[in-house]
Amino acid sequence: MATIYHAAALGRITDLAALDPYKSADSEFGIDKPDDKGRTALSHAASRGKIDVVKFLISQKANVNAQDNSKRTVLWWASHSDPSVTRQERFVTVEYLLQEHADPNIPASNGSTALSKFIEHREPTVIKLLRHYGASTDHKIQRGSTTVSIEELARATKDPDVIEAVMLKPGQASSRDVVVTEIVNYLFRSIGYMNTAFGGVVRSFFGISGDIRAPLQVNKKGQQDDEDKTPHVSEISGKTTAKQFQAGMTQFIDDTGLGCFFAEDDKFLEDVAMKAVELENNVDEVLNSKKDIQDITKLALYQPVFYCDDSTSMKSGTRARDQVELVRRVARISTLLVPDGCGTGLQFINKRHTLDDNLKAEQVEEIMRSFEPRGNTKIGINLERKILNPLIYDVIDSGKKLERPILISCITDGCASGEPSTEFRDAIVRCVGYLKEKDYPPTGRLAFNQSLTRPPMLTATIAVRFQISQIGNDRGAESFLNQLRDDPLLKDVLFCTTRK
Repeated sequence: MATIYHAAALGRITDLAALDPYKSADSEFGIDKPDDKGRTALSHAASRGKIDVVKFLISQKANVNAQDNSKRTVLWWASHSDPSVTRQERFVTVEYLLQEHADPNIPASNGSTALSKFIEHREPTVIKLLRHYGASTDHKIQRGSTTVSIEELARATKDPDVIEAVMLKPGQASSRDVVVTEIVNYLFRSIGYMNTAFGGVVRSFFGISGDIRAPLQVNKKGQQDDEDKTPHVSEISGKTTAKQFQAGMTQFIDDTGLGCFFAEDDKFLEDVAMKAVELENNVDEVLNSKKDIQDITKLALYQPVFYCDDSTSMKSGTRARDQVELVRRVARISTLLVPDGCGTGLQFINKRHTLDDNLKAEQVEEIMRSFEPRGNTKIGINLERKILNPLIYDVIDSGKKLERPILISCITDGCASGEPSTEFRDAIVRCVGYLKEKDYPPTGRLAFNQSLTRPPMLTATIAVRFQISQIGNDRGAESFLNQLRDDPLLKDVLFCTTRK
């Protein structure tokens, strides 16, 4: 039998039953019993980014500040982490440890801390998170016969983002609502802006010109004076007017093919521009940097809709709580600049809930916290019935047009049940085909040629984007998402991600 430390590192210790063999085999078993190097099971799980194991062990009273023989804490090991751990896994692990009162200021024998390790990794988002939780820059790290300060370590990277993050005062650096970068990536990759430069040409993964990470591109031909110049988003400052900001947005919309949704004098764009300028001038709002505003402005163009799992299996572990937190964060950021009455949509797989697509972030959180998990996972049938029908089919069939492009974020902890396994996939294919028939602008490449042995070709549309995330570590869900991810017919339409 593998040791508990090895099992924790592999992600196998997630419930009480998993602990029983170790309790039976060791009369002196303790949740914090160290290995020969002084490391606990929690330390091993944290260093491998096994967040479910970390959460379970902490629920069993594991010491979040346990130190090994070299005085390295669990948080230190989470910052060191195995090369196989992704940045997202590392971030989520560190965040949870901090929430559970891990002390970021306990140094190892050589003076290093989690903060110094993340400076070495050059991960400014986590550095900001640590500073937000009070990580000190006063520590000295031993390097041979000399010592190096945290600030010296940061400056040695020559990375302006790292240096800026370190220089922020404790508490000043929010995690950008727990790192807007993570959430922006989550949404942008769903929208499909994956650009690579080749031969001076920006090629969008979805056939959209324009880089979601670049400033809004503007046409400067014919501009004669400063008053008429349209600035890049990255040039927007407190002196920039809403009119200038709106002009930049309009150009971006034209470049990305979204012009069919927004007229140049659209009141929605005017309101977003006004809010963007106000946001940048709001010193009390942590999301007011030029980069934040650039990202959030683009998110505001999409109508976000959350399709949440409330099946019985969501009672397992912290899945329900994790889903609430994820939706709360994304809802806040994606609606930060939208006008009143243009909020986010929320629907559940099972709960009888009338779809309201104009909820404020606070309302979303309140509704999310009131749901009671029950039932199976008819994720495909109810996607069509509860979201696609009211938001797309009913609107267009009544002679109206979609007011904004829609981003549908589906969250689940398991695979489909109570319906054919392909129903979710088929619902998406039907939706995209319907929009194509109704002449909504396409984008992307054709996935297939007509063939007797292959499905008919499918062209993505800018009118709707689908995204699906896994909560928890259910193997059935992982297999379900992998099948969707590997389906070439969905390649330009659906983005799959895992948030364990």
